[in-house]
Amino acid sequence: PSFSDVPRSNQFYKEIEWWRSTGITTGFPDGTYRPLGTVARDAMAAFLYRAAGEPSYTPPPVSPFIDVPTTSQ
Repeated sequence: PSFSDVPRSNQFYKEIEWWRSTGITTGFPDGTYRPLGTVARDAMAAFLYRAAGEPSYTPPPVSPFIDVPTTSQ
């Protein structure tokens, strides 16, 4: 297993391993995936961007979201 908290017996082991193998998800620096954790908007945006093949994109100079500054990763 790629993540210490996703054993082969996990119901979604195959799907999680596929996600990792495509680079859509990378897990956490400590080697966990945290399959029951909450997914925040920023993480979901990163998943979708990677799934789309990281297309070329230039963000607007002013963020359309009051809680996301243009300096946000």
